Amino acid sequence: MKRFRRGLAMMGLLAAGVLGAACTPLDSDTLQLSGRLARSLLGQQQKVTREQAAAVEYASIGVAIGSDDQTMLVLGTDTGSEQDWFSSNEAMIATRNGRIVATAGLPHNLGRVNALAGEAGDGKAPLVPGRKYKLLYDLPEFRLFSVAVECEASAANDETIEILGAQIQTRHVTESCDSGELGWSFENEFWLDKDTGFVWRSVQAVNPKMSAITVEVLRPNE
Repeated sequence: MKRFRRGLAMMGLLAAGVLGAACTPLDSDTLQLSGRLARSLLGQQQKVTREQAAAVEYASIGVAIGSDDQTMLVLGTDTGSEQDWFSSNEAMIATRNGRIVATAGLPHNLGRVNALAGEAGDGKAPLVPGRKYKLLYDLPEFRLFSVAVECEASAANDETIEILGAQIQTRHVTESCDSGELGWSFENEFWLDKDTGFVWRSVQAVNPKMSAITVEVLRPNE
């Protein structure tokens, strides 16, 4: 219960901070509709700005499903090994060392991802290029649990990414996964800090019915 209340408190603070930073006297339904139409025509994705991120004093991530606009989630609970992030509309994403391990409140959700201790999927062991491992997916929507997903990490490439104007040196690792049981194949991508291995950005599939989720760390938990 304490964990849930903490999440609700974070959602309230997020709503207040983001709305306060984003709203101006010019806001209207017409302007918002025009903005969405323009982004659709130009193929532009709206992202959380530096000002909006700075308006929230807690650790935060930017999340986008497919080509949708980016939404900010703030850290509600950190157990040391797992972090729960909440949005103002009650969506939740749980991560472990950058890997999404559970979601709630999304159009389609991931009940849980588990892996054997010491495997790359457990969120503790590093992603080692060429290494194969098995993840177990719980997908309550399909009434399927512990569905085996075979994965393999590819060779890493050095890549500089930009988040909120900051240039970050990373190693880009691609993870190829396949579930024969579901007939579902997908790729996850992780951008790890070149020095620390911290996951700054990722693109991860969580459900066969939904586009991949892009996650960017806006403010790390310090």
